[in-house]
Amino acid sequence: LEPETILVVETSSYQLDRIVHFRPDVAILLNITPDHLSYHGTFENYCRAKYKISLNQNEKNVLILNADNEPAQAAAAFSRAQILHFSVHPVQQGMYVSSGKMLIPREQPDSQQHKEEVLMMVDELRIPGIHNVYNSMAAALAARAFEIRNENIRDSLMSFAGVEHRLEYVRTLNGVDYINDSKATNVNSTWYALSSYTKPIVWIAGGRGDNNDYSVLDQLVRSRVQYIIALGEEADAIFHHFSSMVRCIKAPTLNEAVQYAADYAKSGSIVLFSPACKSFDMFVNYEHRGQVFKEAVLTL
Repeated sequence: LEPETILVVETSSYQLDRIVHFRPDVAILLNITPDHLSYHGTFENYCRAKYKISLNQNEKNVLILNADNEPAQAAAAFSRAQILHFSVHPVQQGMYVSSGKMLIPREQPDSQQHKEEVLMMVDELRIPGIHNVYNSMAAALAARAFEIRNENIRDSLMSFAGVEHRLEYVRTLNGVDYINDSKATNVNSTWYALSSYTKPIVWIAGGRGDNNDYSVLDQLVRSRVQYIIALGEEADAIFHHFSSMVRCIKAPTLNEAVQYAADYAKSGSIVLFSPACKSFDMFVNYEHRGQVFKEAVLTL
């Protein structure tokens, strides 16, 4: 690697729990919700592991935090870095959304009438969901920390169509859109997936749970989901939790779940595969699980 090479690194809570010298120039905490508790023991331990991303940072470094996620925001108290926030509410340092615009507050405004700099319109993003608005602001702040021009940031965000297995469009068949969200390995990820669409949803969910609390999805399920198809080790838990709210069935395999979804989904609706669970009960990893889903959809 050349000295000027910039590395973009995703670090897990397992890795951060063991760091000694790791010191990112720019660190980001997108959000923190209960996860991996079977390893960390408690949510507090999990948070502490995440906060270590800023353990060795100093005043010359930057820590970017989600101001709307209290556990992530709390990392500021443990950091010596410069803090930037992203939010859907006004912040003093960082980036926020107002009136459909992604705005950057000016440190020294030229006048009282021009306090913010507009990065772009939210509806110019190609990928749906409020979580992708958050992700885009975090990425934009990181890019600005490396002095990348707003025009280049805007062009990138407008052209980025998403990654495989995260709200990935697979195909439309008989007026039904099929979406692969296999990367949703916890309830929080699925909350964002369910909130990303206004069309009626046939939701395929299940796998290996990790102390999953499905109650946080209740309101979204009641308002947006028409059918639930549950599979894997969590099939019974999902069925018993949601069956009083919406029609639920259990499928023995993912291929059969896809066929059931195709049978139930009507034109104008979405079949959303967003498991809210780990993949290890039936698959090698979430990528393998997503590939099986896509193959099943493409053979309908």
